[in-house]
Amino acid sequence: AVIAAVLVAATAVSTWQAVRATNAEAMATERLVESEKARQDAEAILGFFRRVIEEPDPDKRKSGMTITLVDFLNQSAEKVKVEMVNQLARRFQIQVSIANSFASLGHHENAIPLFEEALDHYSQGPVTDNTRVLVITRNLAGAYYQIGKIDKSIQLYEQTLQLSRRVIGHTDEWTLWVMGMLAMQYDYAGRTDDALAMRKEQTETAGKALTDFRE
Repeated sequence: AVIAAVLVAATAVSTWQAVRATNAEAMATERLVESEKARQDAEAILGFFRRVIEEPDPDKRKSGMTITLVDFLNQSAEKVKVEMVNQLARRFQIQVSIANSFASLGHHENAIPLFEEALDHYSQGPVTDNTRVLVITRNLAGAYYQIGKIDKSIQLYEQTLQLSRRVIGHTDEWTLWVMGMLAMQYDYAGRTDDALAMRKEQTETAGKALTDFRE
């Protein structure tokens, strides 16, 4: 009976070690695949932008006009929809980059439709990419704020806050930052009570996060 128990225990340990080794191997393989995919995506994206640079707008090229960065981004936004119609993952990676570039240049009207298309793609896919949705929604909210559409900005910041709490937690610094931005939007909209309530909640949540950290 003792020998049997030892054999059972040894078998259990051996099985556990085999499973652990298999899991480690699977994880390493998965990371290698992800790394290779990231490399291929980066090369494809770089190649796309290189082609846009090398093939400027023929009308402007013929006339000798200077092609600005905004021209380049507009050409990229049009071309990516054609070139990558069957490569949606890469298309929307590029599209978000273009939208962010427009926003950083202050061309928020150009950025908004690109953000919205990307948001729809990442939200409606078979598997929702919550991290991308979170970042794009925040950026879209900021773009609407910049063009003075505060009600739309508030709606998107509220969505961002709800998703942030669910995906990364109530006390995460990103969530706290979104709460501050939402309070500011409420102020701009004249919703003073909502702004005060949000700042109060933000302060209380930050205090809880600090307490949890110390413990």
